Amino acid sequence: MIKKYKTKSSNGNLATRVLGYSALCGALVANANDANAQIVYTDVNPDTTLAAGVYDIDFDGDGTFDFQLNQNFNAGLSANACQVYNPNMANNKVMVSTGAAGYLYPLKLNAGAPIALNDAAMKDFSTQAAMSFVFFYTAQASGFGNFIGQSGFWGLQFTSGAGAEHTGWVEIECAADGATMTLKSYAFNSVAGDPINAGDAGSIGINEVKNAGIKIGNVFPNPLSRDMAKMRVNSVKSETLTFELCNAMGTAVATETRNVNAGNSVVNLDYTKVATGSYFVKITGENFSTFKKINITN
Repeated sequence: MIKKYKTKSSNGNLATRVLGYSALCGALVANANDANAQIVYTDVNPDTTLAAGVYDIDFDGDGTFDFQLNQNFNAGLSANACQVYNPNMANNKVMVSTGAAGYLYPLKLNAGAPIALNDAAMKDFSTQAAMSFVFFYTAQASGFGNFIGQSGFWGLQFTSGAGAEHTGWVEIECAADGATMTLKSYAFNSVAGDPINAGDAGSIGINEVKNAGIKIGNVFPNPLSRDMAKMRVNSVKSETLTFELCNAMGTAVATETRNVNAGNSVVNLDYTKVATGSYFVKITGENFSTFKKINITN
């Protein structure tokens, strides 16, 4: 964590300015690899448990959900089912295996398992857009699927609002009887076409600011090219945040203020007119200050 500091003092004290520049340089060093990782991670906090309910996951924040988690009970079959749907983008894919009852079951991946575009296990929804892939299915006291009473990661690929394909993962847990499904976290690689490892939160994940009750994700896309910058925020309460875009000398070249509600949100920042270069976004809240690196290109 980078502590608060001042880059200016009312009396122009050189030691104070040097302290500010040193802290900013420390931030530059600590975040030097951010642009390489590009993993956008979301910790669902608290975990969300579904019982006869749904949860929409919009990985890239474009307003259209990429996958829908669904837990339901089929009274006619006396069966519980934990499933993933995709009514919006039939060509989005999930890593699956074939199994009983004619369903495709998402593979349960261990942390570190590779997830790549068009992996042989990736299957899309194109032939059954109204159907789903089933994590766990119970019928007449029999259970099928790869998540029976277990937690794990499932791999996927999706097409973003910009038309690019990305890899990602979701962490879930299904109850032993299939009556509930719990969503814990998810992430995707913001670099189109690049692979991701299951459970990889990267250096661009949503990081907790100590003792502030807030988690803030790094800027994406990064590098940014004449586009709106986005930042994921998870806060335990409503809060007003100030976003200062600072150059290497610690001088703010753009400042915006945003109100965020309790829970998950995505903040949009307009840097479309900022000159190319390497910057840091200084985020200041009620009782904290932290930094996120961003590279702006033409």
